[in-house]
Amino acid sequence: MRRALLLLLLAGCRPAAGVPEGAPAPASPEGDAPRFDGRVVPANATDLNAPQNTFRVAGWSSDSSWTKLTELVAEGTEVKAGDVVAKFEFRGQEALPRIREMIQKAQADAGKEAIELEASLRTLAAAREKAVIAAERARLDTLKEGAVSSRQLALYRIERDIAAFEAEATAARLGVHRRHGEATQAWHTREVARATAQQERFDAYKFRFELRAPHAGVVRHAYHPGERRKVQRGDGMAAGRTVVSIARDARLAVRFFVPEHRIHEVRPGQTVRVRSLTSADELPATVRHIERFPQEVGFLVEDERRPDAREKAYVVTADLDAPGDLVAGNEIRVAP
Repeated sequence: MRRALLLLLLAGCRPAAGVPEGAPAPASPEGDAPRFDGRVVPANATDLNAPQNTFRVAGWSSDSSWTKLTELVAEGTEVKAGDVVAKFEFRGQEALPRIREMIQKAQADAGKEAIELEASLRTLAAAREKAVIAAERARLDTLKEGAVSSRQLALYRIERDIAAFEAEATAARLGVHRRHGEATQAWHTREVARATAQQERFDAYKFRFELRAPHAGVVRHAYHPGERRKVQRGDGMAAGRTVVSIARDARLAVRFFVPEHRIHEVRPGQTVRVRSLTSADELPATVRHIERFPQEVGFLVEDERRPDAREKAYVVTADLDAPGDLVAGNEIRVAP
């Protein structure tokens, strides 16, 4: 038994057949190192993100971190600056009848108050005219000195003074009423403006739930990591998530993630090999930019359930020399 074990040990120490003794071990085949995960993105594009789902106007309020994508322009559509490329569900629409009611009520109150003030001013103006006439008549009666008794003349003078006082008082009331009317009209004007401002605030909120192209270009749908596909109409979108990109041209790039312990394998200007998940063909790409600081992989790929979610990786962008069959949103693997 001991002799058999010794023969087995000696056989394990002999060089393998076909490999000369002392020759170096064969190099591992190219591509054995794990490739970097990535995604195809437009090379020269502006990203448009889902809005914050917040609404506060006319006593109505809504606050959510998610909103529903209700309209989306087709992939590859050419748009001009200002064109609507996506719309989201706007729950504040229910507040519109209340806002219109507030505006109509404020305008009606202002109109009614203006009519009442005008009527009061006309009444006071007429009373002032009557008081002025009465005061003038009473003054003329005091000119009857010598034609009436001294007692009657004294009564005329008293009536003159009373009529003059009433005329002055009526004129003062008219002035006060005019100033009151001006202040009331100013208040109602402010109320109408405040109600109208609710409509303007509503329109501003509603405008935020529409994404418009900042410049002319081609629509590219963003990748939805939760669904592992491109964004589609009807998707629930978190506030701030990229929905579409407006590409200025047809150039494509790849955005991939390099673990921090392997970042030495990649440098700006280097050519890397890009391969889609459905093809063995490799396409060259030139590294353009490496982010300054690493971030957690789970955050970068938006998948916290990955086994390596807590590991750190650098974001690297490389321009594709020729995109081949790749389109924006495709998942790819990158080899240095």
